[in-house]
Amino acid sequence: NNTYGGSGRNPSNSPIQNFREFLLQLGLFNYVQGHDNAFGVDINRENVAKAIKLSDQYLKDVDFTPCYYVDFIIDCAELDVMLVRSIDKLRKYYGEKFPSVQIVIENCQIFKKDIVFMSDQKHWKIENENGVFLVKFYDSKMPEYLEQHDYLTMNLVGHPDVNRYKCILSCQFIIDDYEIIKD
Repeated sequence: NNTYGGSGRNPSNSPIQNFREFLLQLGLFNYVQGHDNAFGVDINRENVAKAIKLSDQYLKDVDFTPCYYVDFIIDCAELDVMLVRSIDKLRKYYGEKFPSVQIVIENCQIFKKDIVFMSDQKHWKIENENGVFLVKFYDSKMPEYLEQHDYLTMNLVGHPDVNRYKCILSCQFIIDDYEIIKD
């Protein structure tokens, strides 16, 4: 067989906004069909090394640190129940071409005494001063940070959500990533 085929997928938060188009522009694939960042591919065997070399050349200066495209930036004091509920009303419209609202929350003060760890310290949450729970899933770093510090100031990126559990609604901000700006 002289061709290789399979599927391609661009990771979330990639600096390449349309991976399918990037591969098409190389001009070496028989086809790249599907969505912008999830697709099927087919390439002749003799073009594989060329595609890798050309991709390496084009991408050599690209910073692959996760890149977040956000809708707005607010201070932690502005994140309140009303804002979360208002944005949650758009939930039924979210989809492939209309993703959930992404927000940067700046200057969140996290005190060790207020943080609640869940599931063997894999997840954590803390309630802000306006009644919104800041929730981070799958984070092994936070327990280590809090062993060294009683207080952190952080910037967060993520999306608001209304959790519906056993007929109880709670407003949350689901954290995708964070940076510690002061410890």
